[in-house]
Formats: sequence, structure tokens, C-alpha cells
Amino acid sequence: MRAFRHALPVAVNERVVRNKQKKIGTDMAVPDERFGSFLKFYKDTLDVNGIDYVIFGHIGDCHLHTNLLPRNEDEAERSRHLYGRFIAQAIMLGGCVSAEHGIGKLKRKYLDAMMGERYLNEMAEVKRVFDPKFILGRGNILDENFV
Repeated sequence: MRAFRHALPVAVNERVVRNKQKKIGTDMAVPDERFGSFLKFYKDTLDVNGIDYVIFGHIGDCHLHTNLLPRNEDEAERSRHLYGRFIAQAIMLGGCVSAEHGIGKLKRKYLDAMMGERYLNEMAEVKRVFDPKFILGRGNILDENFV
């Protein structure tokens, strides 16, 4: 099982490269009691939209990686929209927008939706203590409006 689990993302990435596709991957997690409904939401939403996908990951942590595999630009645009819907659903279920791959620049706006301005301001206060010139990880997690 472990070999299969680690071979799967490699196979997906090889397919993406071979077919010159884009890949949009999720990294959300939800509380244990919400996992079944979140997985169903993923599958139902993707099946209705006709986007190719692969779901794998850390089932014991209620944290799956859903890789959306759009075949053209129209599907890529719809996939980006679906990604936002998945984020919103994870937050509504009491989950988090990033379970292991961090926030970085791409998920910054989702962290704001999950945590709210108060908590982001508290994070900025901590950052100011350790990085008063705001030079480390500029633009990651906190945009420059918070510092």
C-alpha cells in the first residue's frame, strides 16, 4: 500500500507532463466526523463538472490530495473555480485550507477567509518581533498590508 500511495502522485505528474496538462491540487483537511461528507462533496462536484481527477493522500488524517486534471483552458478555469468551492466547503466544515504544504503566496487569501483579520493581525505582530524589517518570506502567508 505504501509503494502504491507514493507511486500514484508520480504517475499523475508523469501524465501531466506527457499530456502537457495543468494540475490543480488540493491540500485541505477536515475534522474526522466531517470527512465522509467532504469526500462526497469532492466526488459529486467533480463528477458533475466532468473534470478528470485523482484522489489520494492521508485518509487517517482526513486530509486528501485531490488532483484536478483539466484537459483544456476552459476546464482549467472551471478547475480553479472548483478549487475555491472546495476551500469554502472545508472551512464551513471546520477544516483548514492547508494541511501540510503550507500557505505561501497562493493560499494567502484562503487563510484570510479561514482565520479572519484579527488572527492575521496577531500573526503579523509575532512576525514583527522576529523579523522587524519583514525580509524573510516576503509575500508569503502575510501580504505586506499586515506589516
